[in-house]
Amino acid sequence: MVTSKCVIAKPATTKQDTRTLPMVRYRMNVLIILAHPEPHSFNAHLSDQADQLFSAQGHRVDYIDLYQEDFDPRESAGHYPARQDEQRFDPMQAQRQHWKVKRLPPDIQRYIDLLQQADRLIR
Repeated sequence: MVTSKCVIAKPATTKQDTRTLPMVRYRMNVLIILAHPEPHSFNAHLSDQADQLFSAQGHRVDYIDLYQEDFDPRESAGHYPARQDEQRFDPMQAQRQHWKVKRLPPDIQRYIDLLQQADRLIR
């Protein structure tokens, strides 16, 4: 994770007033998600370039490499240990129930938190 800094936006102008307006300072939370099995792929290269660019501009960058993290996209009953009906797996019901009691799998909760914090998403 990269430390936070500020970046200066380009000044805005209007047709009526051609002088530049005050510069705006802001910092974005950028989330980059990579999902490619080859770590040296063109997609990985573009993700690295985006990471370097946003970091150099002072933005906070979080980076998720789903293959490196061995993310399994398949839904399963094992993700939800406290299901109401142990005999039948209803993914939507299990997701809703575990969301309400805040007992999602740790990796899924981490992804949700990062998505909610992101001002910009690159995938």
